[in-house]
Amino acid sequence: ERATFHDQRCQLNLGAYIEQDIRVVPGQALVFSIDAQTPTGGHGLVKFHIAPDHVPELELRGEGGWDTYTYLFTTPAGVHDMTLQIQGITFLVVDNISIKAME
Repeated sequence: ERATFHDQRCQLNLGAYIEQDIRVVPGQALVFSIDAQTPTGGHGLVKFHIAPDHVPELELRGEGGWDTYTYLFTTPAGVHDMTLQIQGITFLVVDNISIKAME
């Protein structure tokens, strides 16, 4: 499967994913946010590839409508890059993805 984009949203079905490499500041507290819709009982995952042995996951599983999910984390010392990966396990539509420094 592949990711499709329409109406400035991304649809990820049956294993399709998008990912972005991100520069980060070691020791910085970050807040991740995403709006996700899980049609027909769908679900997906956000994977934070912070280090080879440190890949926290956020499950996206709602009632079918739009839900906002947030995840707070701190970049470990010595880590300057991470990869954010969003995957549709079954059916998933995402919008408004952000990672910001906590204030």
